[in-house]
Amino acid sequence: MTLNHKAQQSELLQAQLSLLIASSRTSVAVSIIVASLLTFAMRDMIALPIIAYWYVSSIVVSLARLTLIVRYLRAPTSNLDLIPARLKYLRVGVVIAGISWGAAGIVLFPANSPDHQLLLIFMLAGMAAGGLVSNAADLFSALSFSVLLLIPTILRLYFEGTTHSLVMCAGAIMFLGFMLLALRQINKILTNNILLKCAADEREVQISLSEDRYRTLVEWTPEAIAVHRAGLLLYVNPTLLKLIGANSAEDAIGKPILNFIHPDSHPVVLQR
Repeated sequence: MTLNHKAQQSELLQAQLSLLIASSRTSVAVSIIVASLLTFAMRDMIALPIIAYWYVSSIVVSLARLTLIVRYLRAPTSNLDLIPARLKYLRVGVVIAGISWGAAGIVLFPANSPDHQLLLIFMLAGMAAGGLVSNAADLFSALSFSVLLLIPTILRLYFEGTTHSLVMCAGAIMFLGFMLLALRQINKILTNNILLKCAADEREVQISLSEDRYRTLVEWTPEAIAVHRAGLLLYVNPTLLKLIGANSAEDAIGKPILNFIHPDSHPVVLQR
């Protein structure tokens, strides 16, 4: 692996971390709201201890993720040794959240109420789609969250064995497959954009360094150098300032170049 490739990978990880932190704040807030709505909707269909246990677990996971996000926001870092560890902890939070929401597809599944089943599947599908978009910068996070969230529901529908549940199972499988295909394209586009930005930033640095080296060369050369447009001076280096007896660049810039040339030499200068 070349040094340039390592630098690109480090910058890619840093960008992924930044995007995950930025998107996770919204996703955690949405997760808390949806969990509250789902608990309220299922309060008469699921035993109170089960729904309370799931709701509390979901809120604890969300608050733990939020604490981690706030910690990273208050102590941002560009240390390349710390970025992989921070990204790993964020991924762990996403995985646990996916497991928590996946459990809802089993413990909150109302066996005798098709309307509530559709409500549950609708909310879980929305969470999966939202998680895919918000975590799309990191393929692992987006993939693990969507799969862990939907697979339990798909299995529950399959083992129900009814025609209605099998049709919903097939639909959920197609939905998951479509999301994974979309995820691949979204992640590819985001990754390419990140790499292009990194390359542009690197070129900007190289151009700045080249400009600094050229400016140093012009400033310290013993040759008199001037830049003019339509006969008006735009730049003079220190050597030329000494030659024409000017105290500073302001004494020459903006003035006609012929003012500093002997009249006998004007025809030669005008010909050039």
